[in-house]
Amino acid sequence: MVDHVHSVRILMVNAYCESCHETISYWPEFVLPYQREPHETHEQVAVERLQGYSVRGSAAQIGYDPRTLSRWLRRIFDQARILLDRAVSRILSLIGTMELPIPSITP
Repeated sequence: MVDHVHSVRILMVNAYCESCHETISYWPEFVLPYQREPHETHEQVAVERLQGYSVRGSAAQIGYDPRTLSRWLRRIFDQARILLDRAVSRILSLIGTMELPIPSITP
């Protein structure tokens, strides 16, 4: 389980580009862009939800507002549905028109 209560500060580096006048942030690998928590936090919340835990219970456990977790879950499951649709479409295109060995159920 990820420890969400005892946090460690990690140095985040910002750089300023003088030619394009943009600030560039260098994030650690385990943090989603513009997110303050690691991937594992989002993953744990999604897994707990799939296992039947309530959003309120998960939110209380990690110290977040339940609405924040609901937003995460909506985004995660929307992305999963899109990826699943793409994966199934790709698999079906690779299989083509293969005959499946389905036995007859006529008595």
